[in-house]
Amino acid sequence: MRVRILPRAGVFLLSVAATRLSAAAPLGPEEAVAEALRSNQALVAAKARIGAAEGQKEQAGLKPNPRLVLQSENARVGSSRPFQYSRDADTFAYASQVFERGGKRERRIELAQQNVRGTEVSQEALQNQIAARVLTSYWTVLGSQQIEAALAESVENLGRTVQYHRDRVREGSLPEGDLIRIQLEYEQVVINYQNAKQDS
Repeated sequence: MRVRILPRAGVFLLSVAATRLSAAAPLGPEEAVAEALRSNQALVAAKARIGAAEGQKEQAGLKPNPRLVLQSENARVGSSRPFQYSRDADTFAYASQVFERGGKRERRIELAQQNVRGTEVSQEALQNQIAARVLTSYWTVLGSQQIEAALAESVENLGRTVQYHRDRVREGSLPEGDLIRIQLEYEQVVINYQNAKQDS
């Protein structure tokens, strides 16, 4: 039963995704940057590092805990007389509290705050680098598409010019050297167009 359901569900999901992709409008530069920032795993890790630094800052501000120590000694096993815990064992209980002097706690808090700020600055720098890379790629692609469109128009126009020159050579009103020159120019533009298409 599962074997039949899974392929149908997969086909359905693929068809929905294909429909959305075909109906989706091209992204603008702001949307492209927002999408890149939303889905970048390095930024997710940077945010987690900020959370860890804030946790360390909170921990640095806590005062040392008091300690209660319970200790038992001289518990004998296997002696000749019967062991009685209240008579034979030594039991101790004592408490301790650490007091910090010399502003250690304040310096720890200050260091933790600087660590948080450094982690935040690092995340902002990473965010700016990602945005700059996305915008550079975006405008490079857009420029490549514009160059491709301009060269496609040039190929079409030069194709008409080549045909015009062929007709003139056939009629005898133009030397064949001019046709060869315009054909070479046309082939060079076609090569440039193919390269621009590949770049785009």
